[in-house]
Parts: sequence; structure tokens; C-alpha cells
Amino acid sequence: MKTSHQSSMQAHIFIALGGNMGNMLHTLTMARADIVAHHGCQLLASSRLYTTAPIGGPEQGDYLNGVIQIKTSEQPMPLLQRLLEIERTYGRERLVHWGARTLDLDLIAYDDQMITSERLTLPHPRMHERLFVLEPLHDIVPHWIHPTKHLSLQAMRKKLRHQQRIELAQAQWP
Repeated sequence: MKTSHQSSMQAHIFIALGGNMGNMLHTLTMARADIVAHHGCQLLASSRLYTTAPIGGPEQGDYLNGVIQIKTSEQPMPLLQRLLEIERTYGRERLVHWGARTLDLDLIAYDDQMITSERLTLPHPRMHERLFVLEPLHDIVPHWIHPTKHLSLQAMRKKLRHQQRIELAQAQWP
């Protein structure tokens, strides 16, 4: 695994949450609580929640999406493993690529780390193609610059605005 740096200090991390099966608002709210329940993890910010059309995969219903920012000393790989365990807790099954799901948790960025491994790439390799990540991320850090693309959130969002449907679903989490 290649990393730009390793640190035992607390890192600022962005995690995208989404789902399109079951009671999505309840699932996202509970998953957010489960993420920050880990020892030493602190919730710094939550985006607004958006309804978005699915991208790719089979025909399916709309998604509810948001992004959170946390602070933790947990390293990227253990954090990824914990996110996958939380997905399974809420019934996530990986049966169909890009298929409907109860919960999807994506590690979007971990400070300014650039990681390339078989299991994890940071920043998320397709985040710049997904308005359902960029729009809520913009709610939290509007001036963020993608560390490898060297593009602003504004520029990435503008490129996708007419290609992908996104609507504000809820201004605040319950």
C-alpha cells in the first residue's frame, strides 16, 4: 500500500452515506451514530440530505445521500473495515454491482492522505464523478480542493449539475 503519510494524530475524515431501501432516513441517522460511537471519534459536521437518482446499475429507486466529517485517530484501513461492518449491520448485501442497497458508506477523504491499495483508494477514485458526494461535501467544506485532480468542489459540481439529478430532501438530520 502506498500512502502519502501516516499519523497517530487525529485526522479529519469525510464519509458519504447513502441508501435506497427501507427507511433510509432512519438508517442513515443510526449509521451516523454508529460511526461516531467509536472511542475517540468525534462528529464535526453533517451535510444536508439529498435525494438523488441512481447512477449505473439496474433500474432502482432514488437514493438518500449525505456526507459527514469526523475526527479520529483511527487509521484508514481499520476505519474502512468498521464502515463495512456497519453496512452489514444494516443489511447491506453486495449481490449486484451498483444495485439497490440499505446502506452505502464510502470513505471519501482522510485528511490529505493519498492511498492506493487493493482495498482502498483515497481520495475516493470516483468522487469527482458523483454529484451525490460533491453537493453534500460542499455543504461542509465549500472551498475544498481535490488533492489529486486539483479542482475545486465548485468546478466539479458545475460539470455534473446538468448530467445528474439531485434535490434537497432535508436541511437537517433528525
